[in-house]
Amino acid sequence: MNFGVGVGDVYLVAKFAWNIYKACKESGDDFRKLSSEVASLHVVLKESEEYIDEYTDLPASRRNRLKILTDGCDGVLKDLDKLLKTYESLGTQSQRTWDRMRFGLEDLADIRSRLISQTTLLTAFNSILISSSIPRMEKRLVKLITEVQAGQREGSVVSLPDITETIESPDVWNQLRRELEDVGITPVVVEENHDYIINWMKAALTQGLVDEVSPGSGHLNVMGNIGLGSMGSASSTITIVGNEEFEEELQRKQAEKPFGGVIQVQSVKVRKKTDPTRMIKKLFVKDTAIVQAASDGDLDKVVNLISIGCNVNVTDRWGWSALSMAAYGNHLTIARVLLDHGASLDNIDVDGDSPYQLATNRGHSDMLILFDQVTAERDLHAREQDTEKPRQ
Repeated sequence: MNFGVGVGDVYLVAKFAWNIYKACKESGDDFRKLSSEVASLHVVLKESEEYIDEYTDLPASRRNRLKILTDGCDGVLKDLDKLLKTYESLGTQSQRTWDRMRFGLEDLADIRSRLISQTTLLTAFNSILISSSIPRMEKRLVKLITEVQAGQREGSVVSLPDITETIESPDVWNQLRRELEDVGITPVVVEENHDYIINWMKAALTQGLVDEVSPGSGHLNVMGNIGLGSMGSASSTITIVGNEEFEEELQRKQAEKPFGGVIQVQSVKVRKKTDPTRMIKKLFVKDTAIVQAASDGDLDKVVNLISIGCNVNVTDRWGWSALSMAAYGNHLTIARVLLDHGASLDNIDVDGDSPYQLATNRGHSDMLILFDQVTAERDLHAREQDTEKPRQ
């Protein structure tokens, strides 16, 4: 690699930490007491490894930052390894003298402090990676706009008359950063996604979505449908409706559907592979691959993953299932396929949202009709199964 760090680099440091942990557990008292700090570092390293394995397109700035952190972890582990080897090279009597006289105590105290420091820094880095997920960040941007509309943020910078022209000025941007921090977007994430946030906010502002509404008009939902990509410009609009309006639209669509509100979705047959290569293929697929495929709207990949036996209810580190992604992106056919193969409608992500709530927040009425339809189908099936049970 020319820059940054790869999953292989983090894997090696994590493996090294695990070996040091085991060595500490089998060594003298002072080293055994230190093993819990080494174990904590190992856990956090594995979290970092899983993240960069799942998201291979991390910006160079983050890879460089992660390299600095992993180098720091590697350095303190090497110092501990050196001290361990010195201790283990001693004879039994010398080791007893070491333990009794507490030789190396100062070095161990320094290493303990460094282990805790590295674990804390790496944990903070992982938290930033988690919070910078585009869907999660977009939900917080929506939250800010909704609060401004509801009059809960009097004097907000986004309500200034000339905000569209001045949003990139240092003073306005700094004030916006503070407001974004209030809704849960950290300053680091804000800076790293500067262009995305600017374009998102400009799209919302030009559509007049920050105008306050009267209390009697109902609670408002902002449904962000801006296809910005990583750092692009707005490719579609943000729509905003009150809950009452959305309910009316949902009822209208249900009435328009044939067969009493049943939505017709393309039927896709998934043939489960039974040949020996099925298990081999599954071994080389990440557990969360189906979540990513649903997020990308890749129906063929979702079907293929189900065919080799992938778990449709697996969740990523933010608690998002494949159905959550389909609901968020309004991928109806993918949602139907997942539901036909046992996808749960009750999954709750780290923000407390179910697939139904994600579809509601995004204004995907057809998805909600599908969810209601499947819920009814499952309830009917459960009742039929119950009546088939022989009475005692």
